Amino acid sequence: MHFTVEEARKELNWTPLHLATAKGDLEEIIKQLDHIFVFVDARDDEQRTPLHLASHAGNPEVVALLLEKKAEVDARNSKNWTPLHLACTMGHHEVVRILLDKSASVNARQEDLWTPLHLASAKGYHEVARLLLDKSASVDAREDDQWTPLHVACAKGHHEVVRVLLDYNASIDAKGKDDWTPLHLASSTGHHKVVRLLLDKNASINGCAGYPASDRAFCRYPRIRSELRIDPAGAPDHSLFMNLRAE
Repeated sequence: MHFTVEEARKELNWTPLHLATAKGDLEEIIKQLDHIFVFVDARDDEQRTPLHLASHAGNPEVVALLLEKKAEVDARNSKNWTPLHLACTMGHHEVVRILLDKSASVNARQEDLWTPLHLASAKGYHEVARLLLDKSASVDAREDDQWTPLHVACAKGHHEVVRVLLDYNASIDAKGKDDWTPLHLASSTGHHKVVRLLLDKNASINGCAGYPASDRAFCRYPRIRSELRIDPAGAPDHSLFMNLRAE
């Protein structure tokens, strides 16, 4: 982002502190924070504070400095995202640690009811997921389609995240929208390693009401059909194509 102060004020409703934070200019941030009239939690046109910007950018020094100056750790932007949501979706492990050490809400919900753990799981950040779980993140939290973080990780094929979630006792046969289980999502999207891991952990092939996972695996995924012991001539279920949200 390349804005002058006046351009940022006009286009983004940024304060000089927002601008310095976006640039990662630590010297200017310190200068701004030492000013008696500077509000550390000033909001831009999307209700983002400087801490939102620093957390998204992954700048631990700036995040720590803003928190030292009493920035609101759980400030919400216009989509109900906290700084922790942003740090998790970008995989900024050190920023996540700093925010959690300052008592950021580990189970905060954004507009679609996604928790930070849902976001880390969707992006495949297994180290961030473990850090959240060590701070008592709800391993079986539900978003607005009733998906748990395990559903999300399986749909995306992030087997390392799946392993971490199962290590923390995620419900392996949890049912989301339309009674889909994590195994249904992994098999329907062709993620062989995840399917194998779930089966090794005793996931139920018959977990979905009326539709065993073996009936819902695409025939174009022969390795998965073999894992689930499906007749190679079985017909695929084309209703499985889904729009999986990245964030």
